[in-house]
Formats: sequence, C-alpha cells, structure tokens
Amino acid sequence: MIVCIPPLPLDRWQSGLHDKALRLTDVGIKAKSNVYCTLANYPSLFLAWLRLGAYLLRRSTLPDRERELVILRAVARSHGRYPLAQHIDIGRQCGLDDGEIETIIQCRESPVPQSLDNRLTRAVDELVAGAALNDGTWEALRTDLTLHQCLDLVATAAFYRLASWFLNASGTPLEAGKQAYEPAVDSKRITITAEAYNGLPRFAPLAPSDWPKDPLDETSGWPRFKNRPELRQAGVYQTFANHAQLFTAIGGLMAHILDENSLSDRARELVIVRACARARGTYPYRKHFRIGRKAGLSEHELKAAGALYPC
Repeated sequence: MIVCIPPLPLDRWQSGLHDKALRLTDVGIKAKSNVYCTLANYPSLFLAWLRLGAYLLRRSTLPDRERELVILRAVARSHGRYPLAQHIDIGRQCGLDDGEIETIIQCRESPVPQSLDNRLTRAVDELVAGAALNDGTWEALRTDLTLHQCLDLVATAAFYRLASWFLNASGTPLEAGKQAYEPAVDSKRITITAEAYNGLPRFAPLAPSDWPKDPLDETSGWPRFKNRPELRQAGVYQTFANHAQLFTAIGGLMAHILDENSLSDRARELVIVRACARARGTYPYRKHFRIGRKAGLSEHELKAAGALYPC
C-alpha cells in the first residue's frame, strides 16, 4: 500500500494540538500511533474526529466485549487493514478469544444461533450491505439492548467504516511489529440486504423544548444555529437528542463537515449528495439535494450526482 499521507511526527504537530487531544480524551492517546499522526496533518478534522472516536471507544454504552465485536465486524466488512490489526489486540484484551475473533473477521456466524453475538454481527452486516436495519433485526436487538446501546452500535459501525475508508485512502502504515490480517471477505458473499421496514419511527424524535442541557449547549455554538435556532426542529437533530452523549460527541464532526470543511460549498454538497445516493440515505439525500441548489449546483449536476437514487 502506498503511503499517500505520511504520518506527521509528534514533534511537528501544530502547537497545542497534543494538549487539546489530551483534554478531549481525558485519559490521553498513544500520540505516536500512525492513525493520530496521519490525522494531525489536518488539526481541525483531528479534534472533531477524536471527540467522537473517544466517546465510542471509551464511553459507549455498549459493554467492552460487544463494542469490540461490532468494531471488528465493521472493519472486516470494510477491509480496514489498519483498524483491524489494532482492534484484534484490543478485542483480546476485552474478552474475545481467538476462535471468536476468527469467526467475526471471516464474517461467519457464531455457532450459537440465537446469541447476542449473532444479532450484533447481523446488524453490522445489514448496515454495511444495505445501509439500514430491517425490522426483525431491530426488534431482536431491542430484546437485549437499550435504545442508547442500539444507537451506539449503529454509530460505532459507521465510525469504524469511516476509519477504514480514511486510513485506507491515506495509506496509513501499520505500527512496527503489528501483523497484517486479511479477512476473507468477498463483496459477492455479502447477500444480506436491509428489508423494507414499515416506515414508522422506531422511537420518537425529541422536540427541542425537551432536550437535555448538553445538546442544547452543544448546538448553541454551531454556526448554523447561532442565527437560526429554529433549525433544531430538523428531524436529524431531534433524533440525535434521544442520546445526549452521542449527540454531543458527534456534534464536532458534523460541524466540521458542514461548516468548517475545506471544500467549497458546491463541492461539499456534490460529495454529500453522491454519498447519500450510494448509501440509500433517504433523509439526508433529500435535505442536501435542496442545500446543493443553494450552493450553486445545477439540476443536471444534482441529478447526475444522485443518479442512483430518485429525488
């Protein structure tokens, strides 16, 4: 693999960046790790990334073992060479044995048919293959997990799929002494697709008047809400408000992508519309189709970007 973005040595990080990273994570980071030295090339993205990553790795409502199971399945399905090597070791530390790890990363099922392990891995498989969860999978998860745990599961799978893409695209090298693992995942074998669900909300969006203090404080600092607080009425924010810790953790990354992105508004919206079309993201696709018009994209450009998905 070609190293496209060379990891930035710690002594060349932007002044104060390491201290900010330590404050965000409470217990610190292994700053010399290649993942962080790669991200350090773009300090504002690094801090936004780290806030969400630290929450999902250290403060998630999922138990440690189950969190690592979700991460390993997500990075195996996403061919995430760097995070797979890292989290095989972390998974062992969190109670997964080598046989369980092999089952997870080779994308097989646990030999116990109705186990929570199988429910978790099926959920990740459906998210990767179909960008959603079917009703049966959601209902099965809810027999074992709280609403917050289910939301953390989805966020964890999504974040580590993102990490796989980012580190693969960057060509981030493995740490010295780390073993490269190649999961036997052929995209043709991923036959699970998310079934159409009944269209009803699985849990009620939370009106801003009922939001906890943390997401209110978090969003008050977002540029988009300073002059237009009514934007909190959007369904995406009312959905996230059901899990205040996750909302505040993801807020920095959302703000970076939408308000601090180094891409032009036009280019950013072109990327978002295409990504939503590829991921069958009905809600964000429709929102950003309209935002794309305001950013200067023509109807022809928007329809070409979203050709896989009707507007």
